[in-house]
Amino acid sequence: MKMFRSLAPLISLVLSCSAATAAPLAKPASGFAVEHDFRVRDAGLSRSGRADTSGFAADTYVTATAAYGSRLLIGTSNRGVLESADGGKNWVQQSVQKVPMALDAANQRRVYAFDNRAQFLTHKHEVLLRTDAATPAWQLVKINLRRAVIFTAIHRGKANLYLGTSVNGLEIAPLTEAAVTVALQGKKPLALKFASSNAGLPGRPHDKSHFLYEEIQAIYETPAGDLLVATGPRPALYRRRPGEKRFQKINVEKLDENFDECTSLSAVSEDNAVLSCRRGIWSGSLLNPQWSFSPHTAIVSDVASYGAYAFVAGDGNLVTYRAHRSFLTSEKKARMQNAANQRLLYTSGFNWNKRQAAVIKELQTDFWTGLVIDVKDDNGILRYDSEVPVAKAIGAVRPLYKLTDVVQKVHAVGKRVVVRLVIFKDPKLFEREGYAIRDAGGGKWIGVPGERWIDPYNPNLLSEYYVPLVKELTERGVDEIQLDYIRFPSDGAVGRCRYSHKTTDYYASEALENFLVGVRGATHLPIGADIYGYNGMYRVPGAIGQDLEVYGRVLDVISPMHYSSHFGDEYMREYPQGERAYRLLLLALSRGVYYAQGEFVMRPWIQAFPMKNSLWGYGKKYFADQIKGSADGGGDGFMFWGKFEHMQLVRQTQKE
Repeated sequence: MKMFRSLAPLISLVLSCSAATAAPLAKPASGFAVEHDFRVRDAGLSRSGRADTSGFAADTYVTATAAYGSRLLIGTSNRGVLESADGGKNWVQQSVQKVPMALDAANQRRVYAFDNRAQFLTHKHEVLLRTDAATPAWQLVKINLRRAVIFTAIHRGKANLYLGTSVNGLEIAPLTEAAVTVALQGKKPLALKFASSNAGLPGRPHDKSHFLYEEIQAIYETPAGDLLVATGPRPALYRRRPGEKRFQKINVEKLDENFDECTSLSAVSEDNAVLSCRRGIWSGSLLNPQWSFSPHTAIVSDVASYGAYAFVAGDGNLVTYRAHRSFLTSEKKARMQNAANQRLLYTSGFNWNKRQAAVIKELQTDFWTGLVIDVKDDNGILRYDSEVPVAKAIGAVRPLYKLTDVVQKVHAVGKRVVVRLVIFKDPKLFEREGYAIRDAGGGKWIGVPGERWIDPYNPNLLSEYYVPLVKELTERGVDEIQLDYIRFPSDGAVGRCRYSHKTTDYYASEALENFLVGVRGATHLPIGADIYGYNGMYRVPGAIGQDLEVYGRVLDVISPMHYSSHFGDEYMREYPQGERAYRLLLLALSRGVYYAQGEFVMRPWIQAFPMKNSLWGYGKKYFADQIKGSADGGGDGFMFWGKFEHMQLVRQTQKE
């Protein structure tokens, strides 16, 4: 079994329609729009130019924009920053943290957000400041935050720098003009100490000591000192007045009707605020729920052709927008279609070996469309007749079945064969020289309870072991390959882990992306990956590196382990026990499917084993509620994990 160990009353701001009227959207005073191919227009949409994109990759796209006076910025997915200091007439590319990747040796880290003064930017886990030296450069800011969550928004106020995160809420650091001036001159790097400030912001408790906040998508400090925060992915707006300790929700009608991504928030006065989201622009008074809604075509008529825009309106409000950019190829679409609509029964190699006839009989029912079977388990043992040299050399091949025999018999009843391949948790490969994670005190690092993990940075891991394995599995006729334990270790003294093959300061998610790219290139089959349940519904790669969007960009199927027993004891406790399993799957899949944006299949693992029954329930209704919640949330099929007898009950439940 795969286990998860880690991880004043509301004041009325809603007045009648007569109290304040919705503020109209002001026209651009300065700014730009940039097409997907980096053709640029000025704010008046009268001039078209083009930035020098000769060094860009085919998949470079706009990820963030900023406009501040004559300074205009475009953040990209993998080529740093484009800046104009003359209002958009000329653009200069600025390199920001080059990190070579498997598919792109010239890769630079994605820009996630710019601040309101076009001085700061965020990468996934870092903050940088633009210096004003002879040659402008982006300098790393020293911060006290770990590489666990994504830095989603940033804003500079009068005396603080505000940082939004994907799951830890709002972080605030004091920021003096003197410290910024020294850093801008390149004399001394800026160092900031952030502290969380989340009272009143939305989220859910994991347990009594851990809370998962909704993503901070945009931040703004008003001239009067009010702090405004927009959260998502179901948008909501919050306000904290000067001197208050808690945020209060501002009611904006219809804002939360759909999942959305908001990119900017601005308010030049209490009666004139603007929130820009992907589906359009909301403008109105902080005292009135009836805001005006304007489509982005009101600013850029042919906005579908554009990657992003940013402008400062005539009234002083800042508005930005960025489109979703799809890179689905015909090959990936075909693989996703191949993997779609599956209802899969899991079996271990032992169960197949002992009860093959019963498994085949169960598969012959109309309920299941295929079988998931272990080919390499949590102990590093290959349970089929592998001929891969390294596997044989380390004594990992202990067959319980012939793989071609499984494929023939399952295909004979018209069903699919998906093979589960455990990756980085591997006690057998651990013993091979150079493969184990090292311990800070010397020797090999061992997790808890006695877990043994492989160094993901070892370049031989792909060439010697996993590429040959994937090619062999493909040749044996399986229909899909599912990767499990695609992560760094989470339990035990992980601070003592040392990676002897690490030559670049990669984020954990970047190291795993490089590995997945190598696996992806070894087969034409659909490839999936199992991830923790929370990682499938929040953008929280954490120290283990499980970034939903990174995995989905490379692979075809993502399978969050949405086992109710593995969520925190306080999660979803606001619902009665009889509703809880359905509500969990509905929320988990609807969020995950939104983040997927159609770029990969979301097929969850759901629970067919009893655990924490008093919290979540178990039995026929529990099985049915999980299936219905997954389907209503938009999940594409499902897989059940548990004993064979329990999965038979699942099918019988649905038949009844």
